[in-house]
Amino acid sequence: MRGKVRCCRPNNSSTNRSSVICLVVEDKAAVDDDGDPASEETEDQPDPVYTYTAHAGTLSAMKYTPNGARLFTSSYDGTIRYLDMEAQRFSEAYRYDPSPNSDDPRELLIGSIDVDPRDADIVWFSTNDGRVGRCDTRLRSSARTLLYPLHEKKIGCINLNPEAGRSQYIATASIDRTLRIWDVRQFSVAVSSKAISEFAHGRSV
Repeated sequence: MRGKVRCCRPNNSSTNRSSVICLVVEDKAAVDDDGDPASEETEDQPDPVYTYTAHAGTLSAMKYTPNGARLFTSSYDGTIRYLDMEAQRFSEAYRYDPSPNSDDPRELLIGSIDVDPRDADIVWFSTNDGRVGRCDTRLRSSARTLLYPLHEKKIGCINLNPEAGRSQYIATASIDRTLRIWDVRQFSVAVSSKAISEFAHGRSV
């Protein structure tokens, strides 16, 4: 396939929610011998819309890197992948490995993702058990991800502050009916961190 990926969205089809639909703008078509590009047969042009099956389960979130070079996607199959917009190829950033005694491959569901505005190689994600993960795609798979316990229940949304010099602040919203602001420099994988601020809601966020 020639051309560049311009935009993508999740496939909302009830039969294929594990895929991504992308608009690919083709390279400039060759000009006919008569020099008239208008004489090209339009029916010979390829369909500019392509579907990429990125995951085995339903997609839960999509996020571009600040420079637009990658598109990160997460899924309820416990994986995070990214599409190289130039090469038009998916690579795996993170895969959850179920515990040895678990027969449920969806023990850990990834619900939301965000990309570090300072570093396009780092993606943050939230889980259904109240944790937030930090994944550095430059590291080997066994060392690239850290998980931090932040809430008692599922975190439905995670968002990094995009303002320059303040991306160390992160917001999480949970079905425990709270929205919390954190400083990632205070995170610990061993114990629950303390939020800078907490806002209560009457319903799940």
